[in-house]
This record gives sequence, C-alpha cells and structure tokens, in this order.
Amino acid sequence: MKKISSSIFILIVISLYIILLFMYKKTFPISSTDNTDWGTFGDYIGGSLSPIIGIIGIVFTYNIINNQNIENRQQEFKYMFQILFDAITQKKEIIESTKRKSTKKGHAAFPVINRDIESVWKFKKKQSPSSDPVVLFREAFWSVFEDINHTSAAYMKNLHNCLKIVNKNCIDDRRREYADLIRAQLSPEELIFVFYNSLASDTFASFRSNLEKFSILKDISNQNLDPILMALIDKKAFEDEPEDCRKIAFYKKNFSFESTSKETRFKRFLGGIYSKSNRNST
Repeated sequence: MKKISSSIFILIVISLYIILLFMYKKTFPISSTDNTDWGTFGDYIGGSLSPIIGIIGIVFTYNIINNQNIENRQQEFKYMFQILFDAITQKKEIIESTKRKSTKKGHAAFPVINRDIESVWKFKKKQSPSSDPVVLFREAFWSVFEDINHTSAAYMKNLHNCLKIVNKNCIDDRRREYADLIRAQLSPEELIFVFYNSLASDTFASFRSNLEKFSILKDISNQNLDPILMALIDKKAFEDEPEDCRKIAFYKKNFSFESTSKETRFKRFLGGIYSKSNRNST
C-alpha cells in the first residue's frame, strides 16, 4: 500500500464536515436557541465524524509503521550494498591472466582477457564459418575462463549480487543513483568483460536484465563492439535514461553540465543574477 498523503485526508474530513453541516441544516433548525437542539446537533456531528476520524487515525498509524519498516529495510540494504560494493574491488585484484609471457593481475588483466576472448572467437569463426557465431562466442569465453583459472567468478558474483539487491531492495527513486555508483567504479575494459560475461550463458538472463535496466554499459557504447553480440542484449543497456540526459551549456567561455530540469535551470539562473550583482557592486 502506497503512502497516503495527510493533506488528502484533511481535505476529506473538511469536505465531509461541510456535507454533514449542510445535511443537518436542511433537516434540523440549526439556528435554534434551544440548548436541546444544539445538544442533538453535537451528538449528530460527533457520531458522524468519529468513525471517519478513527479510520484516518488507523491510516496515519499504518503510514508511520510503514515508513519505519521502509527505513529499517533501507538500513539493511545499505549494509549489504556496502559489503558487496567493497568486495567488487577486492575480488578484482585476484583476477589474473597468465597465458602471455607476463602475468597480469587485477585491473591490468581485463584488456588481456578481452583480447583473448575476441581472438579465440575469431579463430573459431574462421574454422567453422557455418556454425552459430553466438555458440562459438560462448565456447571462446569459457575457454578463456578456464585459462584464467576461474579467477573472475567471485568478481562477477559480487557484481551480480550488488545489482540484484539494488533492483530488489533499494527504494525506487534511489535505484538509479546506486546503480550509477557501481558503474562509475568500472573501467571500459571491465565493462567490456562484464558485457562478454553476460552473454556467456542463457542462465545469466537476470544479470543481463539488470544491465539493461540501469544502462550499465552506456560508457562503452562507442567501443566498436561486435554487432552480433550487441544484438543479444537490449539497446537500453548502452543508452542513457531520458531523465539522465545532460546538455552542455556554454556561458561566458565556461563549459558546464546543466540539468534539463526547470528547477535546476532556475536555480542556476538565480545564481547567475546574484554573481552578476556582486560583480557590479564591486
């Protein structure tokens, strides 16, 4: 049940009160000077409004309890998110590629792993031109996965779980912010590896869904990825959401990223007037 605005209930009470007064005035002499009539009137109003006020009290109590439960769940979410978020960096450091002459670990391993996947896939396509390229890609991915001794498994599990709890446990209007926080920690080469990993099996559908929902791959939309692979995932994964779009504004030789919202533009406008008045006064 969504939170019900208190102003709506106040409006309902006032409206009902006016209706009850109108009904009573049409039926009983409200202008009477007899105390008995006014006592009857008080009983009428009290008896009519008491159930309504009682229901409103129950709803307000529910809202208070519901808000407290939401706050408790958010505290639990933040705790879990922090653990998984920190683990992403920790598990990244154990990834290593030893296939080449020198061993690459952590962040430096991703470019090597990605090139290995692409090279093996290209080789398999040349060997079997009539085979399904997606099947060949998955074979190439798991072949390289074996070569790196499964060291990327813990990293991907933490990333997947981190996105999953954002989608399931975070409040709606903060999900995009937390997802962007995760994405900001991933380099382009990491994002390419995440993209390749999401296509490696049909069982990773929920992971792909979160990549699409939060546009996690938008930072690699210009990386010349293979169109065959890009067709396997919704284009939303590579695009900004409409509310996240920004435009570059040029004002007095200063570049700034300006939100498209009217409220932000108005605040910046007021800030410009204020700074201009300060310059004039000096």
